[in-house]
Amino acid sequence: MRRARRLLRPGAVVCGVWLLAFTAQAEPKPLGTWYAMSVIQATGLMTVTHYWSKEDLFRSVTVINGVPVITLVNATTYTTIDGLNQVGLSIDRSPKAIAEDAIRRRPFASEFEHLVSSGGEKVRMQAVGGAMTEVWRATDDEGQITVWVLANEPRVPIRVEKFDRKTGNTGQLAYVNWLVDLPIPDAFFEPWEGLQLGHITYEQYQRARIRGPVGPAPPLFSDLLNGKLAN
Repeated sequence: MRRARRLLRPGAVVCGVWLLAFTAQAEPKPLGTWYAMSVIQATGLMTVTHYWSKEDLFRSVTVINGVPVITLVNATTYTTIDGLNQVGLSIDRSPKAIAEDAIRRRPFASEFEHLVSSGGEKVRMQAVGGAMTEVWRATDDEGQITVWVLANEPRVPIRVEKFDRKTGNTGQLAYVNWLVDLPIPDAFFEPWEGLQLGHITYEQYQRARIRGPVGPAPPLFSDLLNGKLAN
């Protein structure tokens, strides 16, 4: 039986921010299977998310106000699910989001690739949780983003900090428990029997969201639904 490979030593927990809704600007490469967990700390709140991916398939679980919000993404659809009430909505992904699949290293944790593509610079080397990392930073009129990324392949982020100049707040996100080569069946990324699942086109979603929230749970990863530059 093939076993998953852990990227950081057991017990290494790093403090780290903000789920950035950006798509990776990276050279295409085989995506494989990935698992990670993130812990977000901002404005006195803490949010935990689990991520799994297999090639371009994606699943996440985020608990918001006690409700597990489950996200499923495949080549054509973005599905958001209220896991407590077993109700979901499947939305056709935009052509832009689908096209960007080809340049993503994985469907999640794209902060480093975005920072590099937007002109970020390496500022130092630093050991974090027993692993050597590169620290990269970008500053603009809105604030500052700093990413700690493993110095060697696979270059996954393990800490992100975002300073908002307008509010003066700093958000922190840590990616922990990175695993690669985890055997994951395709069915894990599909809706399950008994789920009440609706479906709308992307155009219907765009019209509906002008009036307010769409679906039983919010789309948490806008780049996978709309594309990186979409509003």
